[in-house]
Amino acid sequence: HPDLASNMWTNTAEKTGLPGVDDDGNGYIDDVYGYDFVNNDSNPFDDHGHGTHVAGIIAARGNNGMGVVGVSWRASLMALKFLDASGFGSSSDAAEAILYAAAMRAKIMNNSWGGGEYSQVLYDAINQANNAKALFVAAAGNGGYDLIGDDNDTATFYPANYDLPNVLSVAATDQNDALASFSNFGSTTVDVSAPGVNIYSTLPNNNYGYLSGTSMATPYVSGAAGLLLSQNSSRNPIALKALLMGKSDALPNQANKNVAGGRMNVNQSVNCTSSALDMLALIPGEGFAMITDSVYHDRPPLTIQAQVHACGKKTSYPAKVQALFSNGNTKINLFDDGL
Repeated sequence: HPDLASNMWTNTAEKTGLPGVDDDGNGYIDDVYGYDFVNNDSNPFDDHGHGTHVAGIIAARGNNGMGVVGVSWRASLMALKFLDASGFGSSSDAAEAILYAAAMRAKIMNNSWGGGEYSQVLYDAINQANNAKALFVAAAGNGGYDLIGDDNDTATFYPANYDLPNVLSVAATDQNDALASFSNFGSTTVDVSAPGVNIYSTLPNNNYGYLSGTSMATPYVSGAAGLLLSQNSSRNPIALKALLMGKSDALPNQANKNVAGGRMNVNQSVNCTSSALDMLALIPGEGFAMITDSVYHDRPPLTIQAQVHACGKKTSYPAKVQALFSNGNTKINLFDDGL
């Protein structure tokens, strides 16, 4: 696509190497632009259309006099395909794509897909991406067969619902800044929202068109994360989440619909200069429910994690953080374990 071609990631070792040879020794032959894990070949061409639309939202080339512009005009797009022409694929292929991206040092992974049961293989792959300091941005999902958004706090949607610190789950908003009717939500499991209704972007065969979904909201967040990394390449997934969530616009209609309580504001995130401390609840998320009755004494212990930061940069001085029970009777002081 002429609006994407100049921003495609290339594997230099394979591009300049010999055809039919795994020049970089990563186990994949001729993976110049990425890889097709469905057909096990080096041509990840989008024969569905969805991925091309998502790619344009992230990084359609800016200031080139054509088409549309992505959030991050010059981000590098690695094409990894695990869904077929009908939009279906396996968790094992998805996991392989994630591991490939982590091995090739991708720092942001856009995941505008979801469905299926819990997969330990997929969880482990995302955790490996976390160990590689890669942000995993995931669509919160578009509801069930009735296309009415579900509560991900009770009706799990994977991979957005995997409880890992690098996962950033995204809901969709409409042109009125309201939660889209089809968008899943969750006060503790969905992190932030972004525009996802009637989004105009790139399509295969040099075309453009409109699509709606949390799939379209997710690349807005991925593109914004790219801008934040271009400012400071040392920002890890937690720092990126802190900026994208902590500097979002609070919206009354989303107060209990996602952890941030609103819609991402790219301008506020990239222009953050405050020295004031903010706290981001990471695990399990703000406002979670826990049963403490003695009947459940055999439940595993609960880990609570939060990060104190200023503009996404972790502080180098101590801060006191407390967890409060809803009945107000008890306070838990959290301690700094160095992480």
